[in-house]
This record gives sequence, C-alpha cells and structure tokens, in this order.
Amino acid sequence: MKSQPGCNRNPLWLIRNLTIGTFILFLLIPAAGYTQPAKWQQVDAYVASGQYRDALDILHYLEGDPYQLALKQGICYYGLNKLQTSLDFFTQAYNLTKTPDPDLFYWLGMTYHQQLRFEPAVQQFKAFLRLAKSGDQRLQTVKDLIRICGNGVRIQYQDQLGYLEVFPAQVNTIYDEIAPRFSPNYADRIYFSGQRFPETGKGFDMLSSEISDGSWSNPFEFNPSLNTPADEVLYGFANQGQEAIYLQRLSNESRILVDTFNQQEKSQRGIWHSPLDLVQGDDYLYIYHDSLILFASKRPGGYGGYDLYASRMVDQRWSRPFNLGPVINSAADEITPFLTNDGHQLYFSSNRPDLSIGGYDVFFSTLESVWSVPRNMGIPVNSAGNDVQFCVGPEGKTGVFASDRKESLGGTDLYFFYFKDVVTAQLAMIHDQVSWFKQLMPSDSMVSGNGKMTVTLEIPFLAYGSDDVVMTPVNQKHLQDLLLLLRQHPAWTIDIITHSDNQQTQEYNPFFSIKRSEKIRDYFTQAGVSDRRIFLEGCGATYPVALNEINLLPNPSGQRLNRRIEFRLHAAPEEVVRFIYLQPEVVDHFKDSTYQEFENFTKGLYYKVLVQQSTRPFYDQRLDQFTGFTIEKMPDQTMYDYTVLGADTYFKANQLKREIRALGFVDATVLAYVDGRRVTPEDIRKYVNNYPDLIYYQYRSE
Repeated sequence: MKSQPGCNRNPLWLIRNLTIGTFILFLLIPAAGYTQPAKWQQVDAYVASGQYRDALDILHYLEGDPYQLALKQGICYYGLNKLQTSLDFFTQAYNLTKTPDPDLFYWLGMTYHQQLRFEPAVQQFKAFLRLAKSGDQRLQTVKDLIRICGNGVRIQYQDQLGYLEVFPAQVNTIYDEIAPRFSPNYADRIYFSGQRFPETGKGFDMLSSEISDGSWSNPFEFNPSLNTPADEVLYGFANQGQEAIYLQRLSNESRILVDTFNQQEKSQRGIWHSPLDLVQGDDYLYIYHDSLILFASKRPGGYGGYDLYASRMVDQRWSRPFNLGPVINSAADEITPFLTNDGHQLYFSSNRPDLSIGGYDVFFSTLESVWSVPRNMGIPVNSAGNDVQFCVGPEGKTGVFASDRKESLGGTDLYFFYFKDVVTAQLAMIHDQVSWFKQLMPSDSMVSGNGKMTVTLEIPFLAYGSDDVVMTPVNQKHLQDLLLLLRQHPAWTIDIITHSDNQQTQEYNPFFSIKRSEKIRDYFTQAGVSDRRIFLEGCGATYPVALNEINLLPNPSGQRLNRRIEFRLHAAPEEVVRFIYLQPEVVDHFKDSTYQEFENFTKGLYYKVLVQQSTRPFYDQRLDQFTGFTIEKMPDQTMYDYTVLGADTYFKANQLKREIRALGFVDATVLAYVDGRRVTPEDIRKYVNNYPDLIYYQYRSE
C-alpha cells in the first residue's frame, strides 16, 4: 500500500502510526505454554503490521490463554475502528484475570479516550502508570495523554459551534481521503485527494464530488490527465479559480504544479514557483486569492516542530516568508492553515498538549492588533484522533476537514461541518493585499540581483515630550508593530537607542536616556520577547538631529525633535532585509550635522573605547575632548558601559585608547561594532571576510 504524501516527515502520519503500530510492539509478548506457537507468532506479525482482519481470522479458531485471546482480539477491533466491540473484549480480558497487566489498562485507556470518555480514560492510564515498569517506552506518552484528557474534560462542556456529518461511503473508503477544498467556481462541489487502488501501487488521485439529488455523488476525476501513478494532492486554486495548484510526489521527488484543469481542452501544466522548499519539508500550502500564501515549515528560526509562515506576492514575486509568531506557533506542530476572506480569522491544526484533546486539533485565532490566543474548536470538530485541513465554505455556513478518528471507515476520512452561526469573516470581500501582511511586508519587497529575497521595512521612532511620557497612543501603536515583527522573526534582535535634548546635565542626560530605553525593553520582555535579543543605548544630547540652541538661545522646536527613541533591527545572517529608519522631519536651518556621526557609526565596521563601567550616573570632564559619549547595556549585564566614539580602524581606535588611559582611565578597552551592534568573539568569524580589519582586533594586545 502506498503511503500518504509526505509520510516521511508528516507529523500526522507519525502520530497515527505510533497510536496503532509502534505501541502494539510492546504487547507482542509470547505466552509460555501455547499449544499453537506458530499461529500465535503469525497473529503477532499481522497485528504488528496492521493486518487486523487476517489476525482475527486466526484468533477466532486459536486455542490458548483466554486472557491473551481476548486482549489481542480487542486490539484488532480497536485497529479496525470497532471501539465498542474492542471495549467488550478488553472487559472480557479484565474478568478473565485476577492480576491485570499494564497492557490491558493501556488499551482500556486508549479506547475510552477515542470514545471521548475522558474521565474513565484517565483512571485507566493512571492504573497503567502504577503497574508499568520503568523501562516501558509508553510512560511519557501516557503522561501526556492524561494531560490531554484533562483538556478534554474542560472542553467537552463548552458550547458546540455546530453539527457534524460524515461523508457517505461513496466518498470515504477504508483508505485515505485527504486535503478537501471547496470549489471556487461551483456551489455544492468539493475537491479532495484519495487513494482508490493502493494495492496496485497507484498513489493519491485528485477527485471531486458534488451534491446531486440531495446527496453526495460518487467521486470523479476533475481532470483525468492530471492524475498519474504518483501522488497528486490538491493545495488550492489561483488565477481567480481558473488554475489548480497541487503537489506531485513520486518516490523522493516532489514538485508543485499549476494547471488549468480544463476538462474540454488540453491542459496547460507547469511548475508553480513559490518560496516553499519541498526538500526541507515545507508543506500544507494554503493560497489566498493569488496574493498571499500560508504554509507549514520546520525551517531554522522557528519555535519548534512545524511552524506557520506567510509570504506575499510583490511585483509578481513572492516575498521572503515570515513566521506568524509565538501566539500562533508553539514548541509543538502547527499545520494546515486556512484564512477567511477578510484575512483576519485563521484556522489551523496543532498537536500542542496544553490545548489539544488528542492528536491534532483544529484551532482558530482572530487578528485585531495582534493574533488572539488560539481557541480549540471543541467537539464535534475535534476528536481523540488527528483533525486537520479545516476550511470554511464560501457562504460561511459550512466547513470540511479530514480526520482519522476511530469512528471513520478507515484511514483518514472526510467530514462536513455546519456552523450554528455564520462565519461573517468569510463573507467579507477578498482584498488583494491582507492588511496585516502589507503592514509587515511593504510593497517594495523584492528579489535582489543575487536571487535572494530582499525585504524592505520602515522602522518608526518614538517621540516623547518634556514630561517624559513615552506611552502615548501613537507610540503604543508603533511598539505593537515592532512587537509583531519580533514575534514573526524570532532570530532578529533589536537596539533601543534613546536621544534627548540638552536640558539635563552632562552627568544625568545619558543616564536618564538609557533609563527610558529600559522602559521600552520592559514593554517587549513583558510581551514575551527574550531580553537576550535587546541591546540598550542612551545617547543623551550627544547626537542631536536638530539644533538645541540658535544664537545661544534655546530652540524649543529643535529640542522637541531631539527627544526621541530610535530602533535598529538586526536580521539573521541568511536573510536579506533592508531597514529604513524613519527620522523627524527637520527643516534645513534647524538641522544639526552632529547626527551624521551616529549615522556613520551604524553602517559597517566601527570601533568605540569603553571608558568606565558603573551602575550609577558617571561623568568626567576630562572626557569632553572626545566625541560620541554614550551609555550602553548588553543583554544579561548589570553594569552600564560608558563609551566614547573611536574610529573606523582598529589602529586609530587603539591610539585613542592609549590617550584615554594616559588620562587615568587605566581599564579603557577597544570594542568593535558592525552596523551599530557590538561584535562578540563568536561573531568575528562571520564578519571578518567583509571587514578584514577585525583580524587586528581579534589578535589585539590590550
């Protein structure tokens, strides 16, 4: 039998097989004294390979230990989705022995769980834990199942969102039916992929069924020329429903194809190009109106397992994908996304143990300023099995999804769902660009000349008044935007740089500046951003963007413009991102050229000299002869670093260090920076090719 597409790395496939395959191996313990050992061995082999009907054929006539006979028949009926019959045999086995073993309690717990009888399932699982030996590999799984059943106890009492209907036998079979999609052109028609003759070696075919005389028709191929001996799995539609996008997989070779699926004329097939990397395991593509795609990936920089990513069409090219962040994604797997027409309600499946009632469950999240905490759709959509690929019908009243729950005919089957309340988010007009994605990935995202994706982002600044109030409504909106970026890109780091006017003393101005930076850091860390990703700097009045004084008189307009907090973002080395840092608009006769020194420092390689470390305000007038006096604070550091600007070469910076040491600052040290971020010893290797001067810094002698 051919495997489901993606089974080599598909977590859905793995979990299902762990449930009915791997755990069974622990039960195949030969019993001493069997009179027909060869037949018992054959039963064990059939059970281990999932050939339950063949095993039952032997068990019906086999002699031996009545307890083992009842237990193994119960396992077979469990594998055949006959839960009540399975439970009857497990109960019989329980009555046949005075000392039930952990295997029986395990399978009783599994059966109750599949029946959504969570409380008795927990009782059986706890009995298993009391009897199981320390080396039993099911121990952690059972502990997780107890937690999952606890979720079920809570979720079973929440209001049901609608009613469930299983597709009839002409659609569902004992094999797998997966990837359902509503037709973009015809009411009451669905498309899906199914196995029909796997014993012949034929893979998944793309099929369709429609309502005819009040019932679903026998499936038919919506274009026979698209189906081959390989697996064809429908992803979705493009070009306003005129093209089908689908995955074709044969052995270890996969590709995404696009076809007109015209029944009357010869199809026009070709490779569909996107940011998905099938070799690396990207999968579960969802296409939103030709302008946006969502998909699952295990690419580096995520939160664990499969994460959900998005990419937007910009000038006929897809932008670099970005992670949907830690509210949507978790250390578990998130797969099979679906986005409603308004672009603000996301459905997906996840196996996170803190929210699931078993396997993969369907969740939904709504976007306002940020994504809401995902909500479990509850029963009857979710089950103890794997419930995936949920999508909402065009009228907002129905849904369709795939599940391998034990009440199915076999394998993975299709289910139809009727919402009690219309999903109004699905009734909205489809926008060419989803607002939240456009905000994060502006329209000038492009592909650079070297073929790598380049993303351009505008980064705002925060203005504050003389009253030091930073959390104004405008600034809070900017901070929410930045927070969303940091959540979408967990590998990115951020510099928080505060500038001020000249109304404070030289001793306190930089110190008060970095204290403002710390307030912004606290905003990010309280929202879940690791403080290890945040670098702080207080510049005081060192780098004014506008004149604080004109003709020795205070310039209130310039002072207002200088009270600001800037940000510098640093992407992962493999990403090509262009950040545009917005600045206050300053008329020419108010501009202060000193700020250009700061701009130069944040571009390329530059050096500073660390003069003093302290936890308190520090100032020494002997340092007035040097430019660029600022305070810095590295992640996980309690002391403040007081620095002065050095030079663009290590030789010049080292000369400056000697001058400062001669003034009595004997611990003065040269520090290297690239694009404004301090270079650690571990960073030198990745920067030295572009900045060979770092070799002198690496082998410096202080």
